[in-house]
Amino acid sequence: MPSNTTAPPGKKTAKKKGRRARLLLLVLVLALVAGIGFGGYWGVSTVRASFPQTTGEIRLDKLSADVEVKRDANGVPQIYADNEADLFRAQGYVQAQDRFYEMDVRRHVTAGRLSEMFGESQVDTDAFLRTLGWRRVAQEEYDKVLSPETKKYLQAYAEGVNAYLKDRAPADVSVEYAALALTNDYTIEPWTPVDSVAWLKAMAWDLRGNMQDEIDRSLMTSRLNAKQIKQLYPEYPYALHQPIVDKGAVDDSTGEFDPKADATEGDGTTTGDAPGTGPGSSGGSGSSGGVSSQLGALSEVLDTVPALLGPNGNGIGSNSWVVSGRLTTSGKPLLANDPHLAPQLPSLWYQMGLHCRSVSATCRYDVAGYTFSGMPGVIIGHNDKIAWGLTNLGADVTDLYLEKIGPDGYLVDGKVKPFTSREETIKVAGGADRKITVRSTEHGPLVSDRSSELETVGQKAPVGNAAPDRGTGYGVSLQWTALQPGKSMDAIFAIDRAKDFTAFRAAARKFEVPSQNLIYADTDGNIGYQSPGKIPQRTKGDGTLPAPGWDSSYKWKGYIPFEKLPYELNPARGYIVTANQAVIDRKTYPELLTEDWGYGSRSQRINDLIESKTRDGGKISPDDMRTMQTDNRSEIATLLNPLLLKIDISDPYVREAQKLLEGWDYTQEPDSAAAAYFNAVWRNVLKLAFGNKLPKELRAEGDCISVRPAEATGPVDEQNKLVRECGERDPDSAQPDGGDRWYEVVRPLLKQEKSEWWATPGNRLDPATETRDQLLARAMKDARWELTAKLGKDVSTWSWGRLHQLTLKNQTLGTAGPGVVQQLLNRGPWNLGGGEAAVDATGWNAAGGYEVIWVPSMRMVVNVGDWDKSRWINLTGASGHAFHSNYTDQTDAWAKGELYDWAYGKAAVDATAKETLTLRP
Repeated sequence: MPSNTTAPPGKKTAKKKGRRARLLLLVLVLALVAGIGFGGYWGVSTVRASFPQTTGEIRLDKLSADVEVKRDANGVPQIYADNEADLFRAQGYVQAQDRFYEMDVRRHVTAGRLSEMFGESQVDTDAFLRTLGWRRVAQEEYDKVLSPETKKYLQAYAEGVNAYLKDRAPADVSVEYAALALTNDYTIEPWTPVDSVAWLKAMAWDLRGNMQDEIDRSLMTSRLNAKQIKQLYPEYPYALHQPIVDKGAVDDSTGEFDPKADATEGDGTTTGDAPGTGPGSSGGSGSSGGVSSQLGALSEVLDTVPALLGPNGNGIGSNSWVVSGRLTTSGKPLLANDPHLAPQLPSLWYQMGLHCRSVSATCRYDVAGYTFSGMPGVIIGHNDKIAWGLTNLGADVTDLYLEKIGPDGYLVDGKVKPFTSREETIKVAGGADRKITVRSTEHGPLVSDRSSELETVGQKAPVGNAAPDRGTGYGVSLQWTALQPGKSMDAIFAIDRAKDFTAFRAAARKFEVPSQNLIYADTDGNIGYQSPGKIPQRTKGDGTLPAPGWDSSYKWKGYIPFEKLPYELNPARGYIVTANQAVIDRKTYPELLTEDWGYGSRSQRINDLIESKTRDGGKISPDDMRTMQTDNRSEIATLLNPLLLKIDISDPYVREAQKLLEGWDYTQEPDSAAAAYFNAVWRNVLKLAFGNKLPKELRAEGDCISVRPAEATGPVDEQNKLVRECGERDPDSAQPDGGDRWYEVVRPLLKQEKSEWWATPGNRLDPATETRDQLLARAMKDARWELTAKLGKDVSTWSWGRLHQLTLKNQTLGTAGPGVVQQLLNRGPWNLGGGEAAVDATGWNAAGGYEVIWVPSMRMVVNVGDWDKSRWINLTGASGHAFHSNYTDQTDAWAKGELYDWAYGKAAVDATAKETLTLRP
């Protein structure tokens, strides 16, 4: 039996009723706060009470000297101090002024304490987060691993936050607390250094790599065979999409990566099983009812965990690239970055500058860029010598293990080992405390304990014949690099003060979790790249399917040494592009980074744009970099659209829509009718060819079809009837999502007139399909009528932006409940261009709909050396206060692809400053 005293995720009726009652009260108070109806004067004063003081003087405990905070018209602060402790102390104070409610919610997420703020509806989420133990690991990291210097900065930051909170009522901190006060006696706790450290664990969770793919492959075994599953996870197309590093090899004599060495095929990965094989493959004892049940329930639990950075799916990622000065108009490097994350309000990022008035050995920081509220330092940006950007490397740093569990422990090599257990108490606003027991194996926490659906495993499991008797079932544990203490917080400060590539690489060595692609440029004209991170080495298995926990030969044997990880410095091609594609060709590299890269559609488009601009001696300007960031060309359209135009369409209504595709240049502008129709056709192609053949655990909620039961054998007849089966996954993470993995799935199939994937059953309106063209014709018809319902019958009024809308939602009170709550706290919609796997990656999930679910969360173009000519923008604004003028003041410009000037030097900051606040001891 799972050691779980929380209610199962599936039983939500009582919770929803309680939550609705609480939301009705929240509606009332928020209406008052906004001045709607009666109480207008009180509402205005309540709103303004939480707006920060940004001019004049404030006395601040523990400061040793005056600190200046200069804000521009967008409310972006630049802080000037005489020493490092005061600098980070002021950073904590200023971020708390603008964003404390966001900070507070984040720390409750990372600690598994959301129920203390929002009640019983969050108990299951808290139980799962407590099982992972992010806060416990962060505490251990702070106590035992981080440097004394980093601890000093974290403590100073916490002192600044707490100085702002001192003597302030919750409603004076943020308007959301006024709402909470009617339903909750919630009290704001002091900020601690560990609150800041724990945020890195949340960041690592959303960037954890292929865990969802590992689950999905296993779930597919209930409907698909091994060959079919392999077709849906094709190998990375190295011949089409260039990896980040196109040269280099590990020197056998030194064991270090040499970026100038000529790589030869045959030097590649030799450890582990071939992709998609091994004990978890359906080549073992057949498809799974049991493990599929477990993993399906686990996937449901994952859907309830807040995706703080974005849905963990294919096509999600980021763009960054750096161009050498020999290819630019300025003669100095240019560096661009735009991380693709979930749209949030306020934005995940917080823009600011941290400046020592006189840079010296005792005050070393003169850095500006993007940081996270709740965490000191700058994550992405530049100092006076170097600039850097980040994208997710996508390394496989998680493994699920099937565990043979019993009342006394779990099985390893024929012997029972006892669980490591601890008790956790979840406090619930307006309800009784809940107690859970967290059990762990030698691999990690037993995540299957967090769902009552996992109490009994089904009939079969996708394991080899040597697997132990399943008895009452297998548990599922999680091994993940982020559950071990690390030094990533040390790395952030080290990067902020690095002055050259050697120091930058030394800092990157400490950037263990999450594993990121780091790009680099400096004022001496160098450009570079480093792949850091704690990436496991596996003796057996390749991480694509759950491993047998009862076999110790599947344990991790260690981590890839930093010296072996790929890097580049001044490559001959003159530029470096990272956009979540493969880092290096697996055939020439001896270590397994992952089998589940992004498939390189965005990265290759950026490569092509740079090459086309510089091929005949052309130079790239900062505005060219900005234009590249907003490129919205659809790669799948270049493959599919020519075939759609060849289909003989007799229905005049469908033919009318087909004509939109004639002469289309494959760009996805907001006003494009062709882009709207093409993307609807692509969505329907995916549904017909693949989605309807996937198990319910992967399909979107509400997607109901008639199918033969998964466990049935033989033909459909009276004893073996079709059943109505509905999808179970959150639409934002359902499959097929339409990311660039699906481009590579479809690419070879489009050359085949007949394939099992083109075959679909008929219905009372449509005949069965057997060929490619028949399926494409049906998808075009279905798309025509879908858009007729959504956009109207007249195709001349259609536009991609009307389908593809962004609504910015407050991440707590604005994500659920009556419409009035959303009207008060949310903003939008905006009609956007761009799309899935385009460089302008305004992502949408083809299985769930057209709504924008991830975005370029910020954009920057750094003009290295001429810093004040750099440009940047945020998704929303600096303020987290719902009715503040800087709440969403950058969003209109962001939606148009515009950038703002980025003042860095003291003279430029003074010239653009609109408000100055002096913090005094």
